[in-house]
Amino acid sequence: MSPSKGLSGYLTKYAEPESMGLEGPGKHWRHCVAIPACAEGKGFAKTLESLAHIENIQSTLLVLVVNGADSSPASHHEKNAEFLNWIRGLTGCGNSRVSWGRYAEMDICLVDRCSPGRRLPSGQGVGLARKISADIPAALFLEGRLTTPWVHTTDADVELPADYLSRVPDGGDYSAALHPYKHMLEGDPSQELAMLQYESYLHFYTLGLIHASSPYAYTAIGSTIALHLEYYAAVRGFPKRQAGEDFYLLNKLAKVGTVTKLSGAPIRVRGRFSDRVPFGTGAALLKITGERSIGEGYTMYDPRSFEVLGAFLRAWESFSNHASFSRFREELEELESCWPGLESVIANSGVLKMGEQVVGQVKAGPPLRRRLMEWMDAFRTLKFMHGVREHMFSELPWKEAIEQSSFCSVGLKNSPRELCDALGEEIIRKENGSIVTVRPRSTENEKEE
Repeated sequence: MSPSKGLSGYLTKYAEPESMGLEGPGKHWRHCVAIPACAEGKGFAKTLESLAHIENIQSTLLVLVVNGADSSPASHHEKNAEFLNWIRGLTGCGNSRVSWGRYAEMDICLVDRCSPGRRLPSGQGVGLARKISADIPAALFLEGRLTTPWVHTTDADVELPADYLSRVPDGGDYSAALHPYKHMLEGDPSQELAMLQYESYLHFYTLGLIHASSPYAYTAIGSTIALHLEYYAAVRGFPKRQAGEDFYLLNKLAKVGTVTKLSGAPIRVRGRFSDRVPFGTGAALLKITGERSIGEGYTMYDPRSFEVLGAFLRAWESFSNHASFSRFREELEELESCWPGLESVIANSGVLKMGEQVVGQVKAGPPLRRRLMEWMDAFRTLKFMHGVREHMFSELPWKEAIEQSSFCSVGLKNSPRELCDALGEEIIRKENGSIVTVRPRSTENEKEE
């Protein structure tokens, strides 16, 4: 992708107003970190402290968007007001909607979207806050004031490793890069166990996708994402959602570039309860502990669900090569005879309608494969898995699911922490060379039609 292609158009048509007419210090930055903060406390000081010890922090800009929606509870507004006063006193930022200050050797761009008259519209929570936090560096990059096309998006409850800013790839068609992560345990034993179970689920699901050769075999956590601004602009930025904005953004970025995984020490994320968004880590912990209190154990997908997904994806891939819908239908019927219930999953997935539509429209081979894999994206893959759960295999207790899987060789370790860590290490061992690319490179004689 050529420099600044589409970026100017995106900023003109789709960017948030906070990115327009930026002033601030007359200097250039080599790195940028973007953080939304809602109903935070002074625990954010630990995140700031970890930032202060990052390599090259003296040439880094932090964009901090303190946000609250009109529909947020009064307790969130009270916490935001306290946090805003504290961070202004700490950094010297002013009272305007966009103000500038410093912390340690780092420049701060503080955005106030939590005060009366500045709050986010109802229904547009963390997604809009993240969009603002990324649109500002996009504008600075176009102006030449930010010298890297990469922006590191994270959260206000993390501790960052020293080499956090130096890991992103130089060159290539990378649209996003994902830092490794690990949740910090906190609270009582019930909360700690809930965190380990949820992180184990995240690893288990990713391992299952790798096993099925899905092009979307990554974990979408907003704390871990680095964005390439050219590709970010190409997909029109973060969706303005109350939750899941990280999942949907990566789903789009995987279709226009390559999502890569970074190595090194993990970002450490607090394993805390949270009611700020309807789903995600904090909400999952509340749900898990609530279910346990009424006698329900934690469950995960039956590992056979990923075997079904893999079988379907192999048929989908085969269809892209021969481009015969009748042959594809025969292949599905053969699978359905082996997997009772798959017929209902296929019928509700939209696969047959899509298959009929693309025949004759897109050239067989890489062009058709790309079209099919873009359609069968992370969202439709998740829906497919839900269908398998509903019509074929119910969920299993979490340790039983891991033990019965053919793609987890970790065994049942002595403790939930050891088991969770072993699953994360299994991903690192398996992911190199195991992830299918959504966008195959076309040759001169094999362009998409």
